[in-house]
Amino acid sequence: MADSELNRILHVDDEDDIRQVARLALETVGGFTVEGCASGREALEKGPQFGPQLILLDVMMPGLDGPATFEAMKEIDGLRNIPVVFVTAKAMPSELQRFLDMGAAGVIAKPFDPMAISGQLREIWRQAMSDSDAKFAEKFETLRKAYAGRLDERLKEMEGHRDALASASGRDGETVEHILRAAHKLAGNAATFGFAELGEAAAALETVCEGAGNDGSLQDPVRREIVDRVGALRELIG
Repeated sequence: MADSELNRILHVDDEDDIRQVARLALETVGGFTVEGCASGREALEKGPQFGPQLILLDVMMPGLDGPATFEAMKEIDGLRNIPVVFVTAKAMPSELQRFLDMGAAGVIAKPFDPMAISGQLREIWRQAMSDSDAKFAEKFETLRKAYAGRLDERLKEMEGHRDALASASGRDGETVEHILRAAHKLAGNAATFGFAELGEAAAALETVCEGAGNDGSLQDPVRREIVDRVGALRELIG
């Protein structure tokens, strides 16, 4: 889950006076916790430990400039998925679009207004979080559909063991063990993909199988209950 409020900002700028006024504005007006870095290299070193929720990154810096620092951050745990806002004196539309195309969450023009920058960053961060949630939902739905598509195959395999159990063919202990393992997997992951009722039914089936024992003998009431519960799983997915 994403943090509900913006609190920690990593500010990267090679000009000391700009870092000072930005810290004053962001801490006093915005109430943020700010970690200042004088270079891209310093940001790459300090950033992961600080754990920023947003990175305010100057474009023009000696050595590793803003865009190069941004690209390097994409390879570092703790920084790769953090929204980045570029600060630049080059506010031409083509330049602004270039930064957005790189994946920046926003761009703030220099000179910035110390009284307004906290509100600007808070709004950019909220929009970035909203976009992130939407992307997650879209990707998760794709995974959920893929999982749902595999359920039929998994249930068919379980139903094969159920049919063997119902006809009392083969060794009951091995057959129940196969059903138990399949039920255990369903119980452990179905709810994660939005199939809570299926997960609960699989957990109940797993409990019955665990109580059946593995000595090869199976009482008829237990046999019927396992057969019925496997059939109930099919009804839950249609």
